Amino acid sequence: MPACTVAIPVFNQRAFIERAVRSALAQGVDGLEVVVVDNRSEDGTWEALQPFVRQGVRLHRNASNLGLFGNFNRCLELAGSHYLRLLAGDDVLASGSLRAELELMERNPRLAMLSTRGRFVSPDGAAMGAFADDFAAGIYDGGSFARTWFDYYARTRRNPLNYPSGVLFRRAAIGELRFEERWRTAGDIDFYFKALRHGDLGIAAFAGCEVTRHAAQAHVGPNLDGTAIREQLALLERYVETSEHARLRKLLAGTCLALALMRGGASAAIHWRLAREIASLPGALGGLAALAAGRAWARPPRPECALA
Repeated sequence: MPACTVAIPVFNQRAFIERAVRSALAQGVDGLEVVVVDNRSEDGTWEALQPFVRQGVRLHRNASNLGLFGNFNRCLELAGSHYLRLLAGDDVLASGSLRAELELMERNPRLAMLSTRGRFVSPDGAAMGAFADDFAAGIYDGGSFARTWFDYYARTRRNPLNYPSGVLFRRAAIGELRFEERWRTAGDIDFYFKALRHGDLGIAAFAGCEVTRHAAQAHVGPNLDGTAIREQLALLERYVETSEHARLRKLLAGTCLALALMRGGASAAIHWRLAREIASLPGALGGLAALAAGRAWARPPRPECALA
């Protein structure tokens, strides 16, 4: 089995970090390297990690807080194996998943990355539903996947890819790529699209991680204050051909109207204004209608072939 690094970026996750590390150590992969990169935690996370040194875990503490995606980049710099997993400090790897993922990657050398299914859990581990299970298992063309992703996501508001905790990268494909640190929520999707310029995407049929849902998750605030929508618009303009912009902008504007109707207070007002910025009011209303209709008939693409 080729060498694999599980790199765990962490900041102030004392309640979760030990189970994250244990889930990596329990994967049963020969030559596995586990690296934890602490982003100057202040809640006892660093102290809780010290006993894992005796189990071969490499611990690194940043000299200063590098931000969410800055710490992801530090993980990339410290990982030297053929394959890489970025496991969030509040998530866990599914039992036995990493070995199965490595076997798929070895049998399919054209893959730059492999996305697994995911499971949401509460802080106490209770099941809260599945995600990243929209697309059938198989291989998808890396060069065109950004457009495929936007077309599906804009209609359904469902991300068919897993969080980094459930994605395995081939190090040769990502090379010197780095996360752009300016992003607050879209840094992972942006990185995925860059990686897929260097190979294809595999989607596995099994779960690779459990993602813990809690109020301190990094994406919660940006989802409420409009940042998430603005970053999706920036990704659209970066990765999708210009001829598709007007149609997809209307769908994003329609999403803003839907969020304004579902939410109250400041978040509703923010998304109402944002809808008008992205498209005219008639365009936003048309986007909202298209979203309602699109959910009924939107279908994920077929994979090129099944993973074996």
